[in-house]
Amino acid sequence: MKKNIIRKIRMAHRAHMSWISKAAGLIEGMNITEESCPLHATECVFGTWYYSEGQILKKFPEFKQIEKPHMNLHQAYMQIFKIISDTKEEVVDNRSFFKKLVGKKPAQKDNEQAIEQARKIFRVLQKQSDIVIACLHKLEDKVESLDETFFRKITRQRAISR
Repeated sequence: MKKNIIRKIRMAHRAHMSWISKAAGLIEGMNITEESCPLHATECVFGTWYYSEGQILKKFPEFKQIEKPHMNLHQAYMQIFKIISDTKEEVVDNRSFFKKLVGKKPAQKDNEQAIEQARKIFRVLQKQSDIVIACLHKLEDKVESLDETFFRKITRQRAISR
């Protein structure tokens, strides 16, 4: 039981790190879809674990401390996603056939400013992610320190309360 919980925490950690990489990739021009890097905290792989199977750990302060920074980083990502989406739409609009005929070029300076703004927001996102990761490490240490019988007990209590 305990080993399985630790394995799930580590899987959630890896999923979170993958999501962060995709968020960074979006800023750098990778084609990232909302499906591959969900906007909402409850829809990413980490959030799915946190709000379902992870709830077995909800009594631990280390677990509770994850929710707010996780929500905050998704809010920051929503801002980044909007900035990048708007920038891409602007580039497509500026490259339309008519605009090519009249000689208009993409608003390069505006796009660069938007990308810089997205990078600033990403730094906020990264700080929130660092908090999530630190809490996950503390949570894993906490679980590791407890006896196997503790987890059997809380698993039984959870099954009874359903």
